[in-house]
Amino acid sequence: MPRYKPLKALKKLIRGQEQTSQQPNENTDNSAELKWELKNDYRLTDEELNGMSPAQLQQKQLDMQEKRKNALTRLKTKTSVPENAAQSMSYLKILEHLDRIASLESNTEAANTRNVIQENGQGIERTINNNPAPANHPPPGHRPAVQLGDTDRYQWIEISESTRLNETLLEDHANTNLIKDWSRSAPQRQWIPHLSLGEIELVIGLDFGTTNTKVVIRDKAKQEMAWAVPFNQELEKDYLLKSGVYLEQDNYSFKGFSENLKSNLKTPLILGDFDNEETPHLIAFLALVIRYSRNWFLHEHGHHYRRNKLIWVYNLGMPSEIFNRHNKSTEEHFKQLLCQGVMAANKTENRITKASIEFLLNEELCEETQAWCQVIPEIQAQLIGHIESDKYDPDKRRFMIIDIGGGTADTAIVSLTDNPDFGNKTYNCMSSVVKPLGIEMLHDYRLKWIDTSIDRNRVENSLLREQLKQSGDNFPLERYPGDVSEYLHDAIFPEKFSIDELFYSEVSSKLFHGPINEAKRLDPRTYLDRNQPLQFFFCGGGSHHPLMAQMRNVTTHNTTRRELPMPEELEAPDLDPDNFHRISVAYGLSFDSHGDFIPVTQIAPIPRDELLTPHGNPFIGPEQM
Repeated sequence: MPRYKPLKALKKLIRGQEQTSQQPNENTDNSAELKWELKNDYRLTDEELNGMSPAQLQQKQLDMQEKRKNALTRLKTKTSVPENAAQSMSYLKILEHLDRIASLESNTEAANTRNVIQENGQGIERTINNNPAPANHPPPGHRPAVQLGDTDRYQWIEISESTRLNETLLEDHANTNLIKDWSRSAPQRQWIPHLSLGEIELVIGLDFGTTNTKVVIRDKAKQEMAWAVPFNQELEKDYLLKSGVYLEQDNYSFKGFSENLKSNLKTPLILGDFDNEETPHLIAFLALVIRYSRNWFLHEHGHHYRRNKLIWVYNLGMPSEIFNRHNKSTEEHFKQLLCQGVMAANKTENRITKASIEFLLNEELCEETQAWCQVIPEIQAQLIGHIESDKYDPDKRRFMIIDIGGGTADTAIVSLTDNPDFGNKTYNCMSSVVKPLGIEMLHDYRLKWIDTSIDRNRVENSLLREQLKQSGDNFPLERYPGDVSEYLHDAIFPEKFSIDELFYSEVSSKLFHGPINEAKRLDPRTYLDRNQPLQFFFCGGGSHHPLMAQMRNVTTHNTTRRELPMPEELEAPDLDPDNFHRISVAYGLSFDSHGDFIPVTQIAPIPRDELLTPHGNPFIGPEQM
């Protein structure tokens, strides 16, 4: 089975746990046993199995085991499955249960019965008394729509021995084309105390993304001065830095050979895995970003601050959903990583090595460094630019942001209230979610659909399989084809089925409708008030992908789409205002004050009979009652 590049660990969020990679063993010939299992457990025919090599039979066994797992997952969504039964039921028995349940769902006379699975795996029909069908129960005679991952109901591509992958998907874009590598040396700026005009605090807003990282620096004393840090010579992504680091001969750097690239650095944090082998690479990456940003600033703008002592302040963004889910423990871990990155960047050695990072992991955090580091929810940062602009209407305080990235896609919904005690605003997070539904994951699903179609067509196309393994490595988001039909030469795609449609349906359900419905649960009156439309911002590098772009025109749930305005004070030469949203989080993080953030776990539902003012009542969490 080809191993695809995009963010393997994120598949935990879909499957519940990582699958163990298994490869067919060419040296083991247990063909008779495999054929017996495939025929008896999966009802494959001799015609299908004859002529297969031992390796092909082993691969077929793995494919069928995967099908059984997917079928069992679907069954568990429809009825309770005892653990004993789940472990012992055959694939055919699972399908039998699914067919019986589908028959019950489509049979009007059986509407008040359900299939119950016993410990021995046998099913019985049980009558439901006075229990109405769930709201999403399909109408009689209607079969539920195919879902992403429901491979037994997929249609497949017609593939021949001459089918080939589009050559553009095989290009390697491993290295970021740096303007100049300012990360390779410690800062050399000298400060002369007796000539000092005082201290100046410079805030580094660091948006550490799954695929790309962005940085904006702001002069705290002059809030109207902010600079986007350029990384890349390519104009279409000059303010984007790939979130990966190369480790070669114990040295970390932004350039190197593909086989030495350490990526997926943010994935463990999203999964809540705080102690893993990627941690040293992540700290080294943050240290290189900090060094690069500070040295770039000193090179380009340091002459304005020659007589000032510079104090660097660091704000790191954190997904709102992660903040909601783990709250303080995750926030503290993000801050610890940021502090360790700053400490590594402050070392006097010109290079950052693995040995120095591992030594740093055993050091106590520097108290002074901790004082200048903080972690801020990303939606809070992303909105501040809009709220500080003249586009902000104080009578409209409900906001929704969907951010489509490479590996992940995030949604957060916020209601603003005033905080008169401190003169700032409170960001009440009404719902948030992060899912592995970025553009790289779309690419991953497309490749799997193609790969399985090869099996379904029973053709030998080893070159196409090899191309599938290579595709996607270090591929920029901007260049993924808009439609899966652009992936192949000499292939026929189904007329009424597409993996793209299933993927978009999943995005629409999990990132749009689901979060809005959750916000309505907490604040039912406000989100139905026509005078209080939910202002919808669609952001991220994946938001321009043709498949995702159709979400820009969605108008359900009383939403009105808005654009994040390009701030006048932001110095970012050649940045297209239409692409400001890609660095909007870093821009917001560069502010010194952000107000308060109340996670959804601390917000109590507002009673339906409570009358809301146009500006909304303060949201009171359980800890305040």
